[in-house]
Amino acid sequence: MKLSDDTTKLVPALIAARAQMVQPKMDATAGKGSYSYEYATLQANIAAVDNAIKGTGLDWRQDVTSDPVAHTVSVTTLIEEKSGQYIQFGPLTMPVEKPTAQGYGSAITYARRYSLTAAMGIAADADDDGQAAADQNYGSQQQKRPQQPAKHMQKPKQTIEEAIQQKVTEYAKLVQAKPAEMYKQIITKLKLPNKPASALTRNEAGEIYRWIDRQVAEINRTASNDNGSH
Repeated sequence: MKLSDDTTKLVPALIAARAQMVQPKMDATAGKGSYSYEYATLQANIAAVDNAIKGTGLDWRQDVTSDPVAHTVSVTTLIEEKSGQYIQFGPLTMPVEKPTAQGYGSAITYARRYSLTAAMGIAADADDDGQAAADQNYGSQQQKRPQQPAKHMQKPKQTIEEAIQQKVTEYAKLVQAKPAEMYKQIITKLKLPNKPASALTRNEAGEIYRWIDRQVAEINRTASNDNGSH
């Protein structure tokens, strides 16, 4: 986060915008059945922000960049007061699941939504990221798995415990650490109760999942910057 040297006009304007902020309506649903969750689309969040900043002298914009080598997109959100005072958030870097136009478009929309909501203090989705993580991991595995004959039973969706264990294991491998030790470090870092993954609540699992995503994004961003400097 970066701030202008003088924020005497910016801060009161931000406070006024927060006071006028109406949380956007959850206007979309992801997943199916008991594993579905609601969230506010980018358009809904933009409308909420635009309404909140009316009469405050604030404006906002986002800068989007992409790295075709690392397959990532980065979004920086700038909030500026009419005097020129500003606060800058990011860049927030997200991996691109598929290196296609649609894949980059989806990642940009996702990154813009999360960058904007973080900057303006908006709750953009239901608080069940743990189950969403399980659904996301299971969906990715299903796409990679060859289609099985109809006589075989489908594998059940991942539980929150399985999704977190997989996420921690992948991250531990990335940073060359032992999964069990890494799990303990993460829950200590996040000040979560010392308990196994099987006992995590959805909120706790979501915290772990988001923390790992932020660390991976930072590693990718650093690697990208290092490659660009050569």
